[in-house]
Amino acid sequence: MIVEKAKKFGQDLGVAESECNYSYGWLRNFKFRHGIRRPDVTGETLSANQNSAEKYKDEFEKIVADNDLTSEQIYNPDETGLLWRCLPNLH
Repeated sequence: MIVEKAKKFGQDLGVAESECNYSYGWLRNFKFRHGIRRPDVTGETLSANQNSAEKYKDEFEKIVADNDLTSEQIYNPDETGLLWRCLPNLH
């Protein structure tokens, strides 16, 4: 998706396709250089820290209670679903 978008930007800017190398190697190097990754969350290495999760949950519940927030102010499934569908699947 990113390579295709780069090609579109190149066309819009008047860059000849022969002047650019829209390769997946470029994309791989760009992602590596900027620390962009999409890890598969399985196994012990990438598992969540249970203590931190519990601490965060308690702190979050306190913030919600202190500010008298409603569920609509915290979570909007329409926007979340839309953004989730925008994520590229590079596997």
